[in-house]
Amino acid sequence: MNVELRVASPLQQKVDLLGIPCFEEDLARGAKGPRRALLAAADRRLGGQLLSAAREEHFEGGAESTFTLHTGGRLPAVRLALLGLGKQPRFETEALRVAAAQLIRAAGRVSAARAALLLPGAAAGPQEARAAAEGALLG
Repeated sequence: MNVELRVASPLQQKVDLLGIPCFEEDLARGAKGPRRALLAAADRRLGGQLLSAAREEHFEGGAESTFTLHTGGRLPAVRLALLGLGKQPRFETEALRVAAAQLIRAAGRVSAARAALLLPGAAAGPQEARAAAEGALLG
């Protein structure tokens, strides 16, 4: 398996499975911030189906939870996976390691040849990148 680190627009990634880690707070009604803005942009591109389907499936961003949705060609990515990180104040890099492993397992279930993981936040640094790579390799 190859692991790459790139800076790129998440919703422009042409992959089989795009993983978007999110905190419980990102999914709360009225939430603000860059992750919520990304989720809202993806939701708009998917005709409002992302967040409504996640709610219907009771995905709330809890630690170690996953929700996957086929994009129907509305995004370059074939599928999106929302990866729960739990509550933001309790975030530790281990949650990102677990999320990356979950993404790789989900990729295997849908026979995805290429998967991408968005690192949470503009301040994501070397520890988060390392945790994501380790999780992907251990997946």
